[in-house]
Amino acid sequence: MRITVAWVLKNLLLPLLPFGLGALIRILSALSIDRSAFDPADLSFSLAILCLLVSVSARKLQDPHTSSSISSMFIMFGCLFLTLFAITTLWKFDADATSAGMLEDARRYISSGGTSIAAVGDVVTRTQFVSTLQRIDAVRQITFIVAGFVIFLAIVCEYRYKLED
Repeated sequence: MRITVAWVLKNLLLPLLPFGLGALIRILSALSIDRSAFDPADLSFSLAILCLLVSVSARKLQDPHTSSSISSMFIMFGCLFLTLFAITTLWKFDADATSAGMLEDARRYISSGGTSIAAVGDVVTRTQFVSTLQRIDAVRQITFIVAGFVIFLAIVCEYRYKLED
């Protein structure tokens, strides 16, 4: 039993393509490789697609118990990744809105003759912004850990049960 190239292309590389392209675009635009280039929302959505494809492949197994178990497990992971996608997208929207407000505060402060940029914005807004970025980073780490596990599990299931048949 070996993992076929067609299965890897269909069930691993194709679903991870949006994540890879998004990271590549961010790396090229920033001209540096940084952890922030790897967006947890992109990865979560890509892995939800991966889980859906593996679940569909598992439904084709002859043994109904094994088929149902594997399919249900990957549907559960797919739901988890869709939830992570929604949470991360919401937090990114919040961070964008907060940073836009902070920039508007800075513009008004500077146009009114202020010279100390440290005085711009209130402490609550800056603390909320930093807290949101920290939450996004925590979700990024969790998503990468769970992603590694799910990809490993998909490969093991393919190797053990020949899901492409």
